[in-house]
Amino acid sequence: QTTKQLGHLDPAILAAVRSGTPLLAIPQADTLSDGVAKELAAAGAFSYHGTVGDFRAPWMGNWYFVRKHPVYDGLPVDQAMGIHYQAKGRESNGLLVDGPNVEIIAAYSRDHDRRIGAGTFATKLGKGKVNIESAYVLGQSKKSTTLALGVKDARAAKKALGRR
Repeated sequence: QTTKQLGHLDPAILAAVRSGTPLLAIPQADTLSDGVAKELAAAGAFSYHGTVGDFRAPWMGNWYFVRKHPVYDGLPVDQAMGIHYQAKGRESNGLLVDGPNVEIIAAYSRDHDRRIGAGTFATKLGKGKVNIESAYVLGQSKKSTTLALGVKDARAAKKALGRR
């Protein structure tokens, strides 16, 4: 089931991030990703130019590819994401972002489209680190209720945010 509501970040959250509190955003639908991306772009975290878009024809496909980064430590990297990253099927997309602090970790594209969008990326807003996971490769840690970025446990998510 999809939502039509745009994602929203409370202004107090944006203020806390500017002051140094790290933000891990895990929007679970395209509209939520779009809203969060628009708000972070308006706050100055990056430039946002929309999305690549969901797959067109299911037989043509879409794909994510991932590079080596602490967020995906212990999983296959520098390749297209495969069975190791599988999660329950849902929308897929990539955010078209750019900026001096943007670090794309996993990227997305689809059939007959030359645009490549960010599926997982990091940036900064003020003094705070921002990690956005829109690749929908999430898994829930068996040891806690903390959502991690497709990694084995919450420790890796904390490591990605620069916290021990």
